[in-house]
Amino acid sequence: MYATAIRRTIILIVMVATISVCTPLTIQADTLNPTAPPGNTMKTLQEVQPRRPLGQADFPLTITQAGSYYLTENITITDPNTHGMTITANDVALDLMGFSLTGPGSNGNGSGIYMNGRKNIDIKNGTIQKFSVAGIIEENIFGFGHRIVGVKVKQNGQRGISLNCRAAIVQACIVTHNGNQSTADVYGIYGLSDIKVIDNICNDNGFEATSTVYGIYVYDNCVVSGNHVSNNGTFALYAIYGIHGNDGTKVENNIVSGNGIGGAPVSTVYGIYNKNGTTIGNIVKDNGNGRLEPAFNGAQSVYGIYIYNGSVTKNTIDNNGYLVNGVHGIYAFAKGHISKNTVSNNGGGPDDGLFCLFCSGIFGISANDGSSVIDNHVFNNGINTLLDVKGIHVGEGCVVTNNNCSDNGGGAVLVFGISTDSGCIITNNSCFNNGFDARGNVYGISANSNCVISGNVVSKNGLQIDPISNNISVWGLKTTAFCTISRNTISNNGISDNQDVWGIETGDYCMLEANTANNNGVLQNNITTGSTGCILISNITP
Repeated sequence: MYATAIRRTIILIVMVATISVCTPLTIQADTLNPTAPPGNTMKTLQEVQPRRPLGQADFPLTITQAGSYYLTENITITDPNTHGMTITANDVALDLMGFSLTGPGSNGNGSGIYMNGRKNIDIKNGTIQKFSVAGIIEENIFGFGHRIVGVKVKQNGQRGISLNCRAAIVQACIVTHNGNQSTADVYGIYGLSDIKVIDNICNDNGFEATSTVYGIYVYDNCVVSGNHVSNNGTFALYAIYGIHGNDGTKVENNIVSGNGIGGAPVSTVYGIYNKNGTTIGNIVKDNGNGRLEPAFNGAQSVYGIYIYNGSVTKNTIDNNGYLVNGVHGIYAFAKGHISKNTVSNNGGGPDDGLFCLFCSGIFGISANDGSSVIDNHVFNNGINTLLDVKGIHVGEGCVVTNNNCSDNGGGAVLVFGISTDSGCIITNNSCFNNGFDARGNVYGISANSNCVISGNVVSKNGLQIDPISNNISVWGLKTTAFCTISRNTISNNGISDNQDVWGIETGDYCMLEANTANNNGVLQNNITTGSTGCILISNITP
């Protein structure tokens, strides 16, 4: 009975399966057809981002609501004490659409676009010009997040773009001819904190200003990159800065040239000034050069790059401070790391010398206590000047290694290839052909007490001394007391016959080991030591 039931169940299943396979599935085709044409789901640009047009009749204008605005024509403002546009709302986008916003070009208190503590203001694509104070200004440190892109800002009375705020961007702008003959401080671009200043052209600001001139000024934790900063502060009276940075700022890959030309004798010119920051990959050239006029040659002092702590790496510093009495290609006021730079042709002068108001001399690289100077190429600085010339000069406790220091101080008065204060490490440098045709004493390397001097090559310094100069001396290597001097090669220095020449001369209590000193001067004073406590081991002399 049970088996019979199973057989009936199997037969039933087979019959159902057979019917399912043999019977076609029928679907009504019209069930997939739409019941009506699709509706229009696209939105216009005005619906997606409502934009308000602005024309001459709207100006002077105050924007009080967030949103997007654009110019429809060139705008002119006639009152010098009125801002062209005041923005009192946050989250505003302004497209100048290639048009210009133009002020009256006379003295007053007005700026092109004025903000005070705003957030997230975007301004792009046009020209702002001829306002009394600034083209674009944010006055409040609580401003945040502004973006100024592709704007030409020119011929404003004191400042081009001035953002006294945080986290802003200034990019691809042209900032030119602002602050000419200004009595107030001049800023091409000004930024406070966390500002990015990228790929701008900033030139010809502060012409004949009787105040301090800054091409680009930023304060802390900023990035200044890819800008061309040139010809700012021409004939200006006081300090001129191509780029100024401060704590944590990175200044990289900029071209800084021709700033501070013909500055007054009381002025100081800085190609780049960066305190406690990083300065890398910049080209700094032709800044602070003087004029060929009687008793008015150029600025008092010129610095290609000036740092206070921080690092200077892979920069090119060339031809700064011609006709100037105090020139530093690179200067570290406090502990700095200076590496892989090329420093050349700074601080030259005419054959008949310079008018000297405050003569501080010509330095390729100058660094104060605790600095490191590594892998730099320093050459042709201080040519034909009646000043002292030092290729590399450092203070106490510094490291000077792997530098190439050559051809500095041709025709100068007193020449040092490398000079150091006490407690320095001076290793593996090449120092040659400094002080050619010099008018005074020449030192290949000069070191103070307690220095370690090792592995240096010092050659051909002090050749062809000026024939009309008398009592000139040449040293390949000169130290004071307590120095360790080893494995140096000192040769062919001071070969002219009218000089007193020493290959190596030391003070007391020095150790000299495995040095080679030969062919220095006609009298072959290759090694001369102090009278007390010196030790000589395995040195090679003729």
